[in-house]
Amino acid sequence: MTQIGLILPVATFVGTGSAALATPMFVRHWGLKGAGVIGLATLPVEGVVFAWFAASDTLPPIAVMIPVLSFLNFTTAIYTFAVNNSRFRWSSKSQAATDFSLQSSIWNGGVWTAGTVAGFVAAWLGWTGFFIAVAIIGTLSAGSYVVMFDHVERLVRAREQEEDARA
Repeated sequence: MTQIGLILPVATFVGTGSAALATPMFVRHWGLKGAGVIGLATLPVEGVVFAWFAASDTLPPIAVMIPVLSFLNFTTAIYTFAVNNSRFRWSSKSQAATDFSLQSSIWNGGVWTAGTVAGFVAAWLGWTGFFIAVAIIGTLSAGSYVVMFDHVERLVRAREQEEDARA
């Protein structure tokens, strides 16, 4: 526990902080959808790594854990930042507060539900199974964002043209 207590804050700070700086570059080069693909591609890897940690009798040394967990935090944060930026982008100009509030409620409802049931799922599946299940659910969620991105963008552009024509 002490080792994880030392590692996670450092890895989260390094990975998420680096992602905050790198996301604008990824979005500029590959767009929001392309940045989302980063999360889609690495979530299964993240699940396997955590499942491996859970199945191991001991954790790797701190010098290995910090870079590995920093990288995983980095890729997860790139995805999260891209999705949050999309939510801002997809909010209607005339209904921004309502649209974004709805999106935020759904997002936060998912976060709350995951936190609420995680302990039960881990107790039922064991930690190794839990991390694999979470990786599958996360990958499917990231996949739905990537697959639906162009469709949602078309709807948003049509709505924007309609709103601009009325203005």
